[in-house]
Parts: sequence; C-alpha cells; structure tokens
Amino acid sequence: MPPHKLSLTTESPDSVSTSYGYKAHGPVRYHSLQEIIHRFVHTVCSGGNYLLNFGPMGNGQVDPKALELFQGVAAWIKDNGESIYGTQANPLPGRPSWGDANLSKDGKTLYLHVMQWPADGKLTVEGVTPKVAAVSFLAPKAADQKIAFEQKSQKLSLTLPGAASDTNATVVKITLAKPF
Repeated sequence: MPPHKLSLTTESPDSVSTSYGYKAHGPVRYHSLQEIIHRFVHTVCSGGNYLLNFGPMGNGQVDPKALELFQGVAAWIKDNGESIYGTQANPLPGRPSWGDANLSKDGKTLYLHVMQWPADGKLTVEGVTPKVAAVSFLAPKAADQKIAFEQKSQKLSLTLPGAASDTNATVVKITLAKPF
C-alpha cells in the first residue's frame, strides 16, 4: 500500500493472512477485518486497485476464516461501494491523519473514510476548494444522523456524532456545489 498519492495506476495484492497460500502447519495470523478494509481503502484512495487473496485448503475448499473475512469486506462494500467503485484518487493536499479521502468520477462528491474517530467529534479537512453543498453519512444505517459543518476558505470543519457508525471505516459523503 503506497504511503502517499501516486501519479500512476497501481495494484496492491494482499492476503487474508500472513501467508499468501494456505498453511496447514505452523503459525499463521489472519488479518482483522478492520486491517483489510483500511488497506483496501488506502489503496483505492491512492488511485490503485486492490487484490485480496486467500489460499484454498489442501482439500481445495475455502478456509472458513478466509470466507468470514471476505463476507465482512462484502458487507462493508454493500454499504459503501459508491465510495470505492469508479472513483478518483484523494484530491486533498495529503492523506489525513484520521483516515483517507477520494473523489467521485465526476468530481462532485468527496468521500471521507474516517478510520480514527475523533473523541471530541470534531473533524477538520484541509484543502477543500469547492463550496460544500451538503454533508451526510454514506451507509444506510447512519443516514438519519446529522452532520453539522462549517467551511472557511479551504478548511472544512465537521461535527460528528459521539461514536462511529462503522468501527472499520465510516464514510462521510461531501456533496460539492461544483466539481473539485
């Protein structure tokens, strides 16, 4: 996963565990669902493609733990796929400390992937040049929650609820008055 935006298209191959193939004996550590989603999001927000691998068991079947992780990623994508598919890389000056960001293909929607929820509910986004028209949560389970916002020049300040609606990565949808 690149630590910053790249000017070229990349692909980041990853695995559900510390072994790229199935390992019948010896230690193997499975990545948490949160680790996988964070690496997935960072790759997409850097302008890359993400490839998630698992090794089949010796009998050719899918490892149950790998299946559980794939199902978790699929559930997250079901709620947040709009912020992943057909998007552009992060248009902000850099990767924010609280997570990452990317842009819709038409440039009219900025997606904030909040991976570190602010304890005080205050989230600052630097480098938002277009005027912000609306702010909401992307996932249906948080759609009724309101987000207060204030924009001064290129600094956007959000007031979020006390807890994240998704502990893996909550997506905030910023609707812009004109393309970024």
